[in-house]
Amino acid sequence: MPKKFTLVWTIAISLALAAPAAAEVGSTDSDKQKASALVAVADTESVSRDRPRPERQRKVKRIRWKDCTAKDLVGYDCARLKVPRNWSQPNGPQFDLKMFRLKSTAKRSQVKGSLFTNPGGPGFSGRGIIPIIAESKKLRKNFDLVAWDPRGVPDSQPILKNCPSVVGGTNSFPNTGPFTWRQLVATQNSFSSPAAAYCNNNSQEWVEYIGTNNVVADLDAMRAAVGDKKLTYFGYSYGTTIGKVYAQRYPDNIRALGLDAVTQPNLRVEDYAPDNSEGARKGFRYLESILPETIVTGYLSLNEYLANQTIPSPDGSEVTRVDLWALVLGAIRNPAGIDPLVAGVCSLVAELGLPGCEDRVTQMSQGDLAAAIEEAKRSGPSNDILTRLINCVDLRGRPSVAKIATELGENKTTSPAGQIGGFNGTQFGSMCRGLPRPVDPLPTFEEKVTTSTPLLLVSGKYDLATPFTGAKQTNGWFRGSRLISVNTSFHGLYPSGISCIDKPINKYLLKRKLPRKNLTCDYSLSE
Repeated sequence: MPKKFTLVWTIAISLALAAPAAAEVGSTDSDKQKASALVAVADTESVSRDRPRPERQRKVKRIRWKDCTAKDLVGYDCARLKVPRNWSQPNGPQFDLKMFRLKSTAKRSQVKGSLFTNPGGPGFSGRGIIPIIAESKKLRKNFDLVAWDPRGVPDSQPILKNCPSVVGGTNSFPNTGPFTWRQLVATQNSFSSPAAAYCNNNSQEWVEYIGTNNVVADLDAMRAAVGDKKLTYFGYSYGTTIGKVYAQRYPDNIRALGLDAVTQPNLRVEDYAPDNSEGARKGFRYLESILPETIVTGYLSLNEYLANQTIPSPDGSEVTRVDLWALVLGAIRNPAGIDPLVAGVCSLVAELGLPGCEDRVTQMSQGDLAAAIEEAKRSGPSNDILTRLINCVDLRGRPSVAKIATELGENKTTSPAGQIGGFNGTQFGSMCRGLPRPVDPLPTFEEKVTTSTPLLLVSGKYDLATPFTGAKQTNGWFRGSRLISVNTSFHGLYPSGISCIDKPINKYLLKRKLPRKNLTCDYSLSE
């Protein structure tokens, strides 16, 4: 199996594959009333503020690196960089950003500079991505590998305060029987909207400044602070949004800029439900094509069984169709999720005497199955409140429950692919419910962008988190860019251990040489 990174997605974006199990934390009756009031106005326009975009960087002191003290960062350097909360007010309040570096193994005279990277989320710490990039010995030798915790992410300061996962509402999807997408969307909204509104209200003094427009200004300040004249960058998922906006704002500051699992330019919240449901349907069909037929039969028979009843566990919990869908979504996103899906399906099929998995002798304990389900939920779209807040500071549009449900297609609740697609679209589409419209939205693409070095993009053609349309459209907006299209659903592809993917990316980052034309690669699980 090719190398495949798993951050804490291990890397993901956006909303939970299933409802979070967190209890109501510190939610008094007055808290709930406050949250309800916030939700009531969440879909109205927020007060516009005439504050300019972050300006090109002023002078920044050079970074002073020190040995990191955390046990999991032995051998790394750490530093902190203070940046304005609002880049148009440089002398105002500040964010204190945490940075991480793994120094090049070459002599300093041979180092090409720093390779910055971001794992996505948004809202993920950068500390876990550096070892993934370091799997390339050539990059490890030629660059200092640098990541950071963007503003609002825990090792940077300040962070969110008083943000419980649930403030009123319930988190129980209809686990058996007929349902409509409107039911699922309304359920998602009932527990996620009050919590989002409550958290947003408690951090209003700085939460509007955590969006990508300010993050790219921070990135250019870090570039200057490490002494690089131009930026070398590789971003994943939401990290591609950072890269694209940086390329729009600082087109002459780019040495090399690679994007993996590319987000859609000019994205609106309204686009999430149709795009991510269609992406998941395609991903399901791809998964069907690479799994043995007996495994697919086992899944279909188990899915039909769970449509009418749940499977009790010894600890008093239940395995539901929502749990099964979570396992499927995890396997579509990442090859590391395939084995847990197969083991879980085949164990339950054998226990229940259902068709499928005839050529498999697979046993999985209830405890291991429960752990696999929870891992699938964690590795999928994140319900982390910071993820939602950053996305919703960035993105225009606040579709209603009815609009989201309509986009999912009410006639697609019974087909297996339609269920996976609709469930994925439910969570992505509901992302900004309960939050005000953005005061600092992402810049739109209105004309093609010319950069000092053209961009290199790579994306899976059946990606359910960042659908392939994002890569194709981005390729069209940036002059001279190249796109590596990969026949897979897996989200985040570099490094893969597959030469068709890794070789052109390494060559680009090291020598700034692009492929002569766009490429198409197969993703072999056995290479």
